Amino acid sequence: MEITTELKLKVMFWYTLVASFAFGVLMLVAPEFVIETMGWPVQDPLIFGLMASLFTAEGIWSIFGIKNPRKFIPVLLMQMTYKLIWFIAVVLPTIITKTYYMESLLFTIILGTYVIGDLVAIPFKEFLAPRSTT
Repeated sequence: MEITTELKLKVMFWYTLVASFAFGVLMLVAPEFVIETMGWPVQDPLIFGLMASLFTAEGIWSIFGIKNPRKFIPVLLMQMTYKLIWFIAVVLPTIITKTYYMESLLFTIILGTYVIGDLVAIPFKEFLAPRSTT
C-alpha cells in the first residue's frame, strides 16, 4: 500500500478527531477530573476552558478534513503552529529554568506527536506554491 499525501493527511485528521476532540470535551465537562488525573496544578478556568475549546474545535474541523483533506490543511497548519510556538515559548523556557512540571511530560510528548505528524503529513511545497491564474 502506497502512503500518499492524502492518506497522511487523513491519518492526522483522524488522530486529531479521536484524541484532541475527546480530550477537549473531557476538559470542558470534567475539568477537575482532568487536572487531578494528569497531576497538574490548579488552572485558571478561563484559560483551561480556552484550551479545551481549542482542542474540541480542532476535532470538529477534522471531520471536514477527513472528507476533504487538502482543503482543510489550514486546520493542521494552525494546530502545528500554535503547538510549535508553545514548545518554543513555554516548554523550552521552563526546561531551561528547571521549572518544568514532570507531570506534564505525557501531555508534552502527545502534543509533540501532533507537530511531528503535521510536519510529515502537510505537503508544504504544494500547499505554499503560487497559484496559477490561467
